[in-house]
Parts: sequence; C-alpha cells; structure tokens
Amino acid sequence: MPFDTDWFNSRGFYPLDTKGADEYLVVVKTPQKSFFEILQSGFISSHNISNMSCPQQSPRKKKAKEANSDDEEDQEEDIPTTYELWQDFLHSLTLHGFRFIFEEGPKIRRIFWLLILILAVMMLLLQGKKSIQKFFDRPTTTTVQVEFLDQIVFPAVSICNFNLFPYYLINGTIGEKVMSILAPQKYIDNKEEVLFARSPIPNFLNYLRRRRRRREKDTKKGDDDDDVDVLDDTSIDIDDSFDFAQFVRTHGHRIDHMIKKCRWKSQPCGPENFTAVITEFGLCYTFNSGLKGHPLLKVQRAGVDYALRLSLSVQQDQYYGSLRDSSGFKVMVHDQEEPPLINELGFAIQPGTHTFCGLRKEVMHNLPRPFKTACEDKHLAGFKKYTKSACLLKCRADYIIGMCKCRSYDLEGEAPPCLPQQVKNCVWPAMEIFRNESNNCECPVPCEITKYQVQLSYAQTPAKHFSEVLAKRKHVRKDVMRHYLRDNFLELDVYFEEMQVTLITQRPAYDQESLFGDIGGQVGLFLGASILTVLEFGDLLARIIVNKIKRNQRRHARTV
Repeated sequence: MPFDTDWFNSRGFYPLDTKGADEYLVVVKTPQKSFFEILQSGFISSHNISNMSCPQQSPRKKKAKEANSDDEEDQEEDIPTTYELWQDFLHSLTLHGFRFIFEEGPKIRRIFWLLILILAVMMLLLQGKKSIQKFFDRPTTTTVQVEFLDQIVFPAVSICNFNLFPYYLINGTIGEKVMSILAPQKYIDNKEEVLFARSPIPNFLNYLRRRRRRREKDTKKGDDDDDVDVLDDTSIDIDDSFDFAQFVRTHGHRIDHMIKKCRWKSQPCGPENFTAVITEFGLCYTFNSGLKGHPLLKVQRAGVDYALRLSLSVQQDQYYGSLRDSSGFKVMVHDQEEPPLINELGFAIQPGTHTFCGLRKEVMHNLPRPFKTACEDKHLAGFKKYTKSACLLKCRADYIIGMCKCRSYDLEGEAPPCLPQQVKNCVWPAMEIFRNESNNCECPVPCEITKYQVQLSYAQTPAKHFSEVLAKRKHVRKDVMRHYLRDNFLELDVYFEEMQVTLITQRPAYDQESLFGDIGGQVGLFLGASILTVLEFGDLLARIIVNKIKRNQRRHARTV
C-alpha cells in the first residue's frame, strides 16, 4: 500500500531513513490521537510497525540539549577575546600615537608612527637620565635672610699678649731655666742675621758673622752642643713632675696688669669679667666666656656706646726672651662654644693705635650627607658642641701625643704634660709638620656655624697734644713720653654695627618633588602620557588574565 508522505509529514511522522519513505517515526506532535488509534486507521501496516526504529532520545530532548549548547556558546561569546580587549584598549589609550601603529591602513603610515614613537621614547630616556643624574648630584641653593633682633648675645672676646712671659715673673725663678731651653742665644743670632742681611751699612753682615765666630771660639762647645748640654744637665731642677701648663698659667702676663681701663656698655668692668685660658699663644683671657660665674652678656643697641671698650698695656718693657719678635695683642672674636684658635684665626692689634672692631653676626645652617657639604655634628670628648676649631684642637692633641708621648701645655688629654725639653725638641717640630700636612684630620663641616664678621678700622693714640700734656705733668721730655705711650698702650672697642643676624641656610636645589615633576613633564611632552597611562596598561593585563580564568572555568564546568 503506497504511503502518502505529505500526509505523514503534516501529522508528525518523520522518516527514519532519508533514502526511503517507508519507515517513519511517530513524534508526539499530534496529541489528539494515540499511536494505537493511528495504527487502527490502517495507514500503517504491521510490517512497517515492526520495522520501526525507536531511538534512545526524543527529538524534544535533543532540541533541548542543542538549545543548552547554544546558550553556553552564547555565554562564551559574552566574554571578550584578547583581540577584542586589545582593540578596545587601543581606541581608549591616552598614549598619543600608539594606536596608529596597530590600526589597519597603509603600512608606511604604521612604520612612520612607530619611528616617531621610538624617537619620543629615546628623547624621554635621555632627558630622564639627565634629571636623575642631577638629582644624585645633590645640588644645593643658599638663602640669605636678615633677622632684626631686640637684643643679641655678645660674643666672647679672647686677648693674648704676643710675649709669653713677663720679665718680672721670670727673673730669678725657674722660668729663666725654662726660657734658656725654649729660646737660647742661637735663636737671637739667627734672627739678627735675617734682620740685617740687606743692611745698607757696608760689611755689616760680615761683622756679625765674625762676631759669632769669636764667640764660638771663646766657648768650649758650639751652640748646638750647648743645647744638648742644657737638655742633659742634671743640675736643672726640672724633672718629670714639672707641669708646664701650670707654669704657663702662673708665669704668664696678668690681666690686672694689662688692663688699664675697661667699660662695658658705658659701665665699669674689670679683670673679674675675664676668664683665663691657655692657648698655643700662651696665657690668654676671654671676656664673656659664658663659663660658670660668667653669665652671658647681651646688648640692646648697636654702636660704640654699647661696646666693650678696653685700654690695654702691652708691657713691652717687660718682654722676656726671644720666642716672638712682635709686640702687641692677638684678638679673636668667637662664639662661646668655640675654643679660641688665636694663632690661626686671631687678628693683631699694635700699640699706639685705637682699634675699632665692628661686628656682624652670621649663623650658617649646612646640609648633611648625601649633599656636598656633608655636615656632621661629631661628639668630641672635652667639648660641649662640635666645631671645626674643637675638632682641629682634638686632632692636633692626638697627633702630638702620638709623636711625642706627651701632651702640649695648651692641649687636653690623658697623656702626661710635656717637659720644656720635649716642647722644644718634639712638640714644636711636630706642630710644624701638622700644619704642613693637610690630610691628617677628618673634621667635617658643622651643621650649624656661628661666625662674627669683623670690620677693623684704626686711629693713632695718643694724640700728640695729649702726650705733651702728660709729659708736662710727669716732668718728662715730650719725645720720651710720646714714644713710651706709643710703644706700650693701645685701645680696643668691640661693638655690633647693626642689631641684626644674617641667617645663611642651605636647601636642596633639586629634591624628589622636582625630580618627579621634571619626569612627569617630560613624559607628557614627548608621549602625552601620565601616571594613569601606566595604570591603563595594568588594567588591560588584569582584564586579559580575568577573562582567561573565566573561560577555563566554564570549559571545565561543561566537561563535568
């Protein structure tokens, strides 16, 4: 019986084999009639029914499965691919010119933008290197600020006589033996030849040499042997217990003998306002030392009326020995916490002059490492505050102790004090070597330095008419009085020129903020980018990683 295939297809029957139409599968598409009712209608033979195949899965389940598969594919399509993320990133990137390298178009255009970008990166790296190098050079800038004050602490003023020991304290004492060791006749003879080497007097130098030779013949030994004899003479009562520092303290010039008049801010002052200090120059005295019993003095006005005014006697008629051939005083104006280096930093004032010493205070603040000043506040034993002067003194003391196994009279230390023989034969030569060697001390710049700029001016004293009046009163010849006053007396005024302090401060000229600002400006100039551009690349990388993780998770879930 022939089958009407159109009728079967319209009623839910589907051929099992595409080659023939005699075997059909009944699908529940027409629920009005059951399968047996259709069978009784005679359209399907029992033979064909027996030959029908029954698949394990219904078409509805198959379609449902296909629908689920399509949904999973749609969900995977919802996750952007790496290529899609890259394209989206190129169109939104703030790095100018970068997207033109990857856009579709003429190849020459892409190469052109690639070269431009490479050139911009090279310029950026070059300028960035210069900025980083400038940062590590640690340049500094100095700012100067003038601060006006109602009152200023007056500095310490140290005064030393050029002569080490006065005659009236040496004559007839052990001091004569000390001076015979420190300054023998040979020193004077050498100085005599130096002074008269170019004398206009004919053959004067030859006369001096002949006189020396006669003196050497009259003695059993020459001057060199005399020096050795003095050092080895057991009759000299200078033994190891001799304290040369104490000797200098007791046999130096007395402050009450040198000061003839003292006024502080127009009020009387005197020796009680001075503190004794031993320096390389000998026994010195410091006004306004700030030590115990000497509170710091302050001024409220500038000018001579608020000054330290001194009338000093050089006591030149009491000079003894030949250690120094100059007369007058050495003066140093310094901070109270800085030891006086009179020999190196002091200025000289001579008798017969009125010296006006105007001051200006400066305070400097330096930068520590890694800046070039490399300031440092080291701890120095025996000093309250680190200063360059204190460091040099400490270094010199250690050097002399190492060379001579004793300490000089002007230096502190644990070593025993040097004897006069050691001072002459070892300490003084060691000091000369120390001064000539520039690398024997490590004394960095202090982070804070207080200095007093000194402006000196001079006038002659006493005036001619004043010496004449004194000569008449003392019944002395005018020329004698004038020469005596000008050889032995001087005046010194120390005062502030202005009630101000100059603050000199070092600051970093190129700090981290400047470095970041320069690099940021260069990145913006050459690439048109910023720090956020770097974050955009980071965001792209994060999105790619997250999407790959999501894809792997869904594939794993589908296989399960």
